[in-house]
Amino acid sequence: MKAALIGLSLVLWMFSGVPAGSAERPPQVGILSPLPSAAVSSPPFEAFRAGLRELGYDEGRNIRLVYRWADGSGERLAGFASELVRLKVDVLLTAPGTLTALAALKATATIPIIFVGVGDAVGLGIVEHLAHPGGNATGLVNESQDSAGKQLEILTEALPRLSRAGVLWRPSNPSYPDTPIR
Repeated sequence: MKAALIGLSLVLWMFSGVPAGSAERPPQVGILSPLPSAAVSSPPFEAFRAGLRELGYDEGRNIRLVYRWADGSGERLAGFASELVRLKVDVLLTAPGTLTALAALKATATIPIIFVGVGDAVGLGIVEHLAHPGGNATGLVNESQDSAGKQLEILTEALPRLSRAGVLWRPSNPSYPDTPIR
């Protein structure tokens, strides 16, 4: 569902007032992802394309989706983001993750960026404010860090004898501060 909404938002933002198929060249959407290329058929990307089709945009007919899959290698994101900028895509969709959005922002300050699943977008300077992003980026944030305290509170209410809880995260994700959890 979120992916379909992103697709709808992306097209509305890019082409508000422009009928599908009216441009000389089809609009190009650069899709930057840390995932493997097999994700192209995953439910979120299928929903994204379905949202585009609902608005009259069919991949390969009147819109071009230019995919760059990093196959789990964060090091490849910056190069792929720069490549998409050189290809002069009309908009960049980064999905998912904070590192993906940061790579796109480093590559361009002019091409619109729609991000998905970013943590602490304000703290990392991806957007100025959640309500008014400013700049060239907007999207969906992952607020799991913000709700972690509340989740722990609910867990201790449900399990009053709980004395320890473990937390797993990827230290390379810039959304998580380098502070110990106690």
